Amino acid sequence: AVPGVDGVPAVPAVPAVPAVPGNVVDAPSVSAR
Repeated sequence: AVPGVDGVPAVPAVPAVPAVPGNVVDAPSVSAR
């Protein structure tokens, strides 16, 4: 999931991968802008 940029639609959400300890939480998608 990639956050949308002004004027550019966000990339569709991809099934979230299980969180890995120590990693930043991988949000299912960040399409809201």
